[in-house]
Amino acid sequence: MEPTNMGIPATPSGITAEYLTAVLRQSGTIKDNSVKSVEVRMVPAGSGFAGQGAYVTIEYERESNGAPAKMFAKMSSADAEVRGRLRSIGLYEAETGFYRDLSHQAKIRVPRAYACLYDPKTGACLLLIEDIRHLRFADHVAGCTAADARTVVTGVARMHAHYWRNEKLLQCAWLRSAETERARLAELYRAMLPRWEQKWAHLNPPGVIRAAHALAGFFEVWHDSHLTDSWTLVHGDFRPDNLAFDESGEVVAFDWQTARRYPSSRDLAYYIASLKTELRRENEAELLELYHRTLAANGVRDYSMEELRVSYRRSMGTPLYVHVVAGGLMDFSSERGQELARVATERLDAVIEDHNFAEWKPGN
Repeated sequence: MEPTNMGIPATPSGITAEYLTAVLRQSGTIKDNSVKSVEVRMVPAGSGFAGQGAYVTIEYERESNGAPAKMFAKMSSADAEVRGRLRSIGLYEAETGFYRDLSHQAKIRVPRAYACLYDPKTGACLLLIEDIRHLRFADHVAGCTAADARTVVTGVARMHAHYWRNEKLLQCAWLRSAETERARLAELYRAMLPRWEQKWAHLNPPGVIRAAHALAGFFEVWHDSHLTDSWTLVHGDFRPDNLAFDESGEVVAFDWQTARRYPSSRDLAYYIASLKTELRRENEAELLELYHRTLAANGVRDYSMEELRVSYRRSMGTPLYVHVVAGGLMDFSSERGQELARVATERLDAVIEDHNFAEWKPGN
């Protein structure tokens, strides 16, 4: 969906009744109705978010079946530097593309999209999606139960199996892949490494710092090893803060800014690395086996358990990469952001040690 003639607002305060009427009519969410009034409540900054968010409450001129009274608005960052960096790695384009082209058949529940606007010239975007605050949200800091982890791993395996080497993904020009991202990601990682090291000096243990510098040294070799694996649709930031559970107990995934065409282990390793260390160590082997069984049960026949283990260990570089780039680029200054940074660092340190990622080499 292209920007309306009214453009895309720079901040959520620009989501007026007149603007919302035009956008919802353009998307087909409403037809002959109009928005009478709108209340926009901003989500506080400083929690590591890649853009701006707001809860939107709507009153229409008249009752209309199916017209949503509440939505969540996602917009690109108001900070020009951050917006430019994130535009360069396709975050805003990817999320609008996902909701427009793939969300209705992802085989994992996602919030319904009411409007998807993206301007490739400026990186400005506006997503209006279902307000899911009534669901039970996962929590990266608090952690989860082993039962929840099994539900999540089963859900993402079904999605991965559905899109396993699915040629529909090749038709999505916005969907980046390992083949297209190598130079850009290496440049961004190395640019953010000193900033992250300085900003997070009070948090980073020696093992994480050593692994971060090791990844900078073998980044291209590490990245190119992804090219030998089978690809699928991956969420890319698959961790508890981007997950919820619906009334039936099924997992709901949101925040699709890093959707990519990559090996499936990227999501699996990233999620398992986010778990509390004790829970991960006790359940890691079982979760990998559950994931592999679920792939097979949903039609993936040519992917051995040994291939999964090798890919899984390599993909432990993904949480490290995200940790460095997000830590160097984004704002974690809020109380919640600071706690998330502390917890993520502690768990990443244990994962890196357990899998000896600083000594990673292709094929092991």
